[in-house]
Amino acid sequence: MSIKSKINCIPYIVYLCCISIPVTLDFLTKNWAFNLIAQHFPEGFFGFRSIPITSFFSISEVANTGISFGMFGDITYIKWIIVSFTILIAIILILQSIFAENQTIRCMFLIMFSGAMGNLYDRITLGYVRDFIDFHLFGTHFPAFNIADVSITISAITILFWDSIWQMFNKLKSAKQ
Repeated sequence: MSIKSKINCIPYIVYLCCISIPVTLDFLTKNWAFNLIAQHFPEGFFGFRSIPITSFFSISEVANTGISFGMFGDITYIKWIIVSFTILIAIILILQSIFAENQTIRCMFLIMFSGAMGNLYDRITLGYVRDFIDFHLFGTHFPAFNIADVSITISAITILFWDSIWQMFNKLKSAKQ
C-alpha cells in the first residue's frame, strides 16, 4: 500500500471514529450510571433514584418514554412513532454527511447520527431512553440527559456556527475580488 493510498484512508478512519466513539461512550456511560445507581439503592426501592455529586449535579435514573424532555411519554404508541421518525432522521443525517462539502460539517452530521443511534438503541431494546446527567440550580431542575443528547446538541450547534462563519468568510472573500 503506497503512502498516498494510506493518506486517502485517513478521512474514512476519522468518519468511523465520529460514529463509533460517541455511540460507544453513550452506551458505556448509561450502563455505568444505571449500575452505580442500582448499587446505591436496595432491591425493590420505588421512587426517584438519584446520587448527589455536588449541590447542583446528580447522577439520576430517568426512563424517558417520550420525546424531548419526556413530552408525550404517556401515549402508548409513541415509541414506534419515535423509532420511525428517528430512522428517517438518521437516513437524512447520513445523506447530509455524504453530500457535505466541508469535512467539519460532515463529521458533525456523523456525530449527530451517532447520538441518534445511541438513543434509538435504548428506545428499541428498552422501550425508553436512559437519561442520567441531572443538573439543578437555584431551585430550577433541568431535564436529565445523556451523552447521545450531548453529541446531538453540540454537533447541531457546531453546524449552525460553522455554516454562519463559513458564509461570512465567503462573503468577505468575494468582496475582496
